[in-house]
Amino acid sequence: MKQIIKPHFMKRVLAALMDGLLFAFLWMSTSLFLMPYVLNATMHTNELTELGHNYQLASHLFVVMQERSDGGSDLIEVKDLTTKIDSQYASQIVEIDRLETIEPNYLLEHLQYYYLNFLTGENIELPTDTEEKHYDAIIDHFVSPNYDKEITVGEVTDLAKNIYTLDWFKTNILENKEEYVLNEESKIYELKDGSDKETANKYLKNKLYNATSHLYYSDFYQDINRTLIIADLLRFIPTYVISFALVYLLFPMIFKNGETLGKITLQIGMVNKLGYKVTKPQVLLRFLFFFLEITFSTFILGMMNWTMLATLGIGVAALMIATLISKDNRSLHDYIAGTMVIDVKKSVFFKDAKEEASVEEGIENDLKKYSSGQIIDAHVIQVGSTVIDEDLKKDLDKNK
Repeated sequence: MKQIIKPHFMKRVLAALMDGLLFAFLWMSTSLFLMPYVLNATMHTNELTELGHNYQLASHLFVVMQERSDGGSDLIEVKDLTTKIDSQYASQIVEIDRLETIEPNYLLEHLQYYYLNFLTGENIELPTDTEEKHYDAIIDHFVSPNYDKEITVGEVTDLAKNIYTLDWFKTNILENKEEYVLNEESKIYELKDGSDKETANKYLKNKLYNATSHLYYSDFYQDINRTLIIADLLRFIPTYVISFALVYLLFPMIFKNGETLGKITLQIGMVNKLGYKVTKPQVLLRFLFFFLEITFSTFILGMMNWTMLATLGIGVAALMIATLISKDNRSLHDYIAGTMVIDVKKSVFFKDAKEEASVEEGIENDLKKYSSGQIIDAHVIQVGSTVIDEDLKKDLDKNK
């Protein structure tokens, strides 16, 4: 009586594609458009991002690169983000050590500024309230939050402005190299005429890289960055889990045969491994292991620098291939949950063995009545939601 028909593999692929696209849409729309508003209202992420950018630019270790219509880009000197960059083309903040063609003296000036001006607050007009460690738009300067703190360099403990001196810079950063000389008028070190610019560029870019690392690991920057990292995690992880649960758990719990929207559209569903209707605990168990499979594969492939959506696609594709080559066309989460996917339209299945036995008993009684003439026409016999008609009638008529 029970008849389990497996769906065509392409039906399963199309259903998986529909569900995957729905999940991707829900996840991206909530994480990219909804959550930023929530996080900005609760964690002030926009302000912190601007604060971090101002901190970068004020250090002089970063510059703004403005794209041009011809595909190239121009370097724009800005102290901070109050400098308006009015253009239809995008701009981005870039570390100076990544610039390709640049004069050594430009690199040297910015390197010196970081250690002797930004960190010390020397020659910079200070905010009125120095305890508020943030950018002051009126004064138009951003000062290192460490300039008024005692710091230790070697065995000396003093204010930063008293430690980071021209002599310290020459000894510790320029390593007393003879090709770097002090311009007595500007008090800025320069590359001596006739020196190898290529060698100097390589040396100074390495020093700028070290200075940038120093900036990134400062307490002030770390506090900003830590908050923004937490905000990013809150933006993507909860929306990922919620979107996944909506598509792959909520709908299967609502629909009677454990279908997702993709499955119900293509008339495929689930039963347990004995061919009876799937239970809610099985739907939940199947979802949990499917979630782990996709998330784990996404994380592992994500470590290989693939984009998130691409790794999701690869994970789903791997599961589909495994399903295709398995003996019963069941995936790992099907084996764990004790389920299998069927063609709902072509299959005959029951809630449990008791319901199947009851239906079979009813059919036997109908057969006896038909054979004895008590039923005149057995053209249609309904079993659950399935109608069995002509073939059964022909068999009955032969035996009558």
